[in-house]
Amino acid sequence: MTEGNHLASTRRAVLAGAMAMAAAPLMPRPVAAREVPSLAADVAAGRLPPLAERLPEEPLVVQPVERIGRYGGTWRAGLRGGGDTIGLIRMLGYEPLVAWDREWRNVVPHLATAWEVSDEARVYTFRLRRGVRWSDGKPFTAEDIAFVVNDLFAHPDWPGGAPTWLRSGGAGPRAEVVDAHTLRLVFRAPHGLLLQHLATGRGTELTMYQRAHCAQFHPATNPNVEQLVREGNHRNWVALFQARCGQVFTAQRWQPTIPTLNAWIPETPYTGATQVLNFRRNPFYWKVDPEGNQLPYLDRVSFRISDSVEDLTLRAMAGEIDMQDRHIATLANRAVFHDNRERGGYRFFEVVPDLYNAVALMLNQTHRDPVMRSVLGNREVRRALSHAINRREIIDAVFVGQGRPWGLGSRPESPLYQPGVGEAHTVFDRALANRLLDEAGLRNRDRQGFRLLPDGRRFSIEVMIIPAVRPEWGDAAEMIQRDWRQVGVELRIATIDRTLMEERRNRNEFDALIWEGSAGLGEALQPDHFLPSSWWSAFGIAWFRWVQSPTHPDAMEPPAHVKRQLALYDEMLRSADPAVQAERMKEIIRIASDQLYAIGIVLPPNGYGIVRNTFRNVPASMPGSWSWPHPGPVQTSQFFLA
Repeated sequence: MTEGNHLASTRRAVLAGAMAMAAAPLMPRPVAAREVPSLAADVAAGRLPPLAERLPEEPLVVQPVERIGRYGGTWRAGLRGGGDTIGLIRMLGYEPLVAWDREWRNVVPHLATAWEVSDEARVYTFRLRRGVRWSDGKPFTAEDIAFVVNDLFAHPDWPGGAPTWLRSGGAGPRAEVVDAHTLRLVFRAPHGLLLQHLATGRGTELTMYQRAHCAQFHPATNPNVEQLVREGNHRNWVALFQARCGQVFTAQRWQPTIPTLNAWIPETPYTGATQVLNFRRNPFYWKVDPEGNQLPYLDRVSFRISDSVEDLTLRAMAGEIDMQDRHIATLANRAVFHDNRERGGYRFFEVVPDLYNAVALMLNQTHRDPVMRSVLGNREVRRALSHAINRREIIDAVFVGQGRPWGLGSRPESPLYQPGVGEAHTVFDRALANRLLDEAGLRNRDRQGFRLLPDGRRFSIEVMIIPAVRPEWGDAAEMIQRDWRQVGVELRIATIDRTLMEERRNRNEFDALIWEGSAGLGEALQPDHFLPSSWWSAFGIAWFRWVQSPTHPDAMEPPAHVKRQLALYDEMLRSADPAVQAERMKEIIRIASDQLYAIGIVLPPNGYGIVRNTFRNVPASMPGSWSWPHPGPVQTSQFFLA
């Protein structure tokens, strides 16, 4: 679920909702200034072609944030454990067909220089950048992407088939190779949000497999693949393929033997035993600065790997991390980092989170218990529970006064922001809460003062939380527990691990859960809290089952307002017009807010990251999201050491 592009003679899709632009004109290829100093010896010895032969005919020209950089040096950062692959994609692996610009306003050319979208948003034609090479020097062509779409995702053995974001009409597209630099994706049904999905971190899945390398491990292109399966003691060809070529979110992807389009190449595999993960520059990288200097400026990247956030934090404070916010930039650490800036030799950069809420409490409106379902499904009961919460006290006590009372709605920074929507139902009014609960038929109470359900049971709600994800959730839940007690509703807090929480949620065996409110920016990309679109739509799991399959035994037909939202979203998918997409998404959000799909507590304040004073070309502010996988769209290849 995503956003769109601009209408010319043919429709071009760009950002969800409110913004538009045509594919940016290709900048003329600059004259290369000089050879990269660290590669000069290899070129002189004949181990590498000269720079002019390594650069593409149409290099991507990257405008530096501050100024033209200088070559050399190492970017030091940290990873958490042996599976922090999201961090690697954000920092080093953001090389999709189309990308977000630095302001998260438009989809812009990247590995594709231009594109056309049919009027019905079913056929997408991409023109690929000429002369791009993989890190082993082989050309990057339309055949590489067609291999991923047709041979991998469409193969019946491939786990899960095409990723959800790439599907429309229940299936992935068909890829057609028009020529080496022209690719066509043909969908069964309209997919008006494809370009926005391609520009997220998920979109890198289409550009991470080199056909020449990975075809060795696929039965359609290597008749001897079973021999390789036996020699490697793999279960089947899929396990062999994943071991040799990786998957988008697995550590296996980060191996020195796998050709890449990234700016830096791993020197050793990333495994659970890795303590330091080093990368060296890709001599065939396809981007330059405005003076023609091949990027990246930095020769190397080095990640210290630790299971301890405290260890990474101490390293950052000691000046041993050059630029990072992931894991270390917590609310609790902000004051400590601030006081240590001069000694540590670093400064802050701002991160504007895409979260609409730091605490999103979702009540299960499709509860298996019919009595609980009738009560939690009553909008006036949800209104009462929301008005019973003293958000200002929670913000002051748990979030050290940072943030503002907020429910369910776009962030003020979003182009889809609508005044009053995020603030709806957030005023603390205990008298109103009591009156609404009484009017909902919950007047009777037990000896302890708790309200009784229509069948005589105590009105008691169990909420699942995972403090390991956000420590503040436990404290916030305890204060909500206190507030609800004042209006006669019992809240029981169940602290569980993520696996168990997801199992109970997916089986629809829960009352409520707390999670972070995703998509306060880029709302159409992750509309989980705005309509029943995924397993994270915990307010209506059985409705989501119905969306998947109306005949499923656990499915429940949704009410009219949910069906209205689903119809609006379908209209978004059928249009590549950003104005149409914006208006439909705004109405979806208004309905979700009015129906209290999530009872939110606080609009998260802007976050932060730290950057060494000598580490340059880092913007003073950037969005923070997986949909805009920061800092990737900033173009990390233009970072340098002053």
